[in-house]
Amino acid sequence: MNVFTAIRKDSRDWWFHAKLRKEGKIQKARELENKSTRSDIKHIHEVYFVMIHNNGHTMWLNNHTKVEGYKRIDHPSIQLMIARGIPVIDLTTIRPGCHRQYARISMIAVPPDLPENKFGPFNFEDIVYVADAYKKLGITIYNVKGVNNG
Repeated sequence: MNVFTAIRKDSRDWWFHAKLRKEGKIQKARELENKSTRSDIKHIHEVYFVMIHNNGHTMWLNNHTKVEGYKRIDHPSIQLMIARGIPVIDLTTIRPGCHRQYARISMIAVPPDLPENKFGPFNFEDIVYVADAYKKLGITIYNVKGVNNG
């Protein structure tokens, strides 16, 4: 199965779209499935990095927005991002007892807001610096130059 087919299947299987189909609202379900698929493909092209956490994922886009959802590391669109070289940080692999150290690590700066730009009480650092700190806590890193362990 190719990635596009897997993303379409995921959209079709989503509970609300499946519910519409069961209710006989096929056209509405198709419209929403197409919209969802286009959105997934668009995000794959715009994403700067992805964080996988226990409840799903957060994609940080190049336009300073974030998109949250329920996709895990094994989801086809996340696997496509890894294959395309997009940085993916799998927080579900953190070693037990390291959550306090994790909370002290800076947030990742999304270009053009690089480390010299500070925002309020938060400290933003380059992705390589943050990913290296994450790696020391056992977190699996994909596609960050010099830091990969996934």
